[in-house]
Amino acid sequence: MGAVKSQLQIWRLGLTQTLRSAIFESFAFVAVSITLAACGGGNQQPPPPPMPDFSLTVSPSSASAVIGNTTSTVTVSVVPQNGFNGSVNVTLQGLPPGVNATPGSSFTLQTGVGRALLFSVTSSAAPAAIGYSFSLDTIAYSNGPHAIEVRAVDSSGNVAVFSDLPVTIQN
Repeated sequence: MGAVKSQLQIWRLGLTQTLRSAIFESFAFVAVSITLAACGGGNQQPPPPPMPDFSLTVSPSSASAVIGNTTSTVTVSVVPQNGFNGSVNVTLQGLPPGVNATPGSSFTLQTGVGRALLFSVTSSAAPAAIGYSFSLDTIAYSNGPHAIEVRAVDSSGNVAVFSDLPVTIQN
């Protein structure tokens, strides 16, 4: 009965008031709907799953070899993350002159399959190229070209000799 009475009262106020009331009620309803949706009213989408990714592992993390020899095996593997199941192209960069990688400096790794690498240190690898340095007191030598011999001994007692390395002394 209350609804009929309200309808009659609105009719008495005139058609313009009825339209205003109807418009106001519609906006009030819409505002309530927006408020509910903004509070998590059931239309939320879950966050997207993380993107597939990978990392590389190297084991052991370092290797050494006497000049003219090869390192022990170094294994490089792909560790999949978040469902990654592809292949990875690997390129080795920064190898010193005279150090070669086998099977090569570029290769493809499959997920879950390690790749064995060997590094050979050729006799053309100079000590400075593989991380050695030395000092020479030139006061005891005359100015001009000289040839020196460098011997490198590792912790196992292996000896590498570099003879006739050219040096020019200018005191």
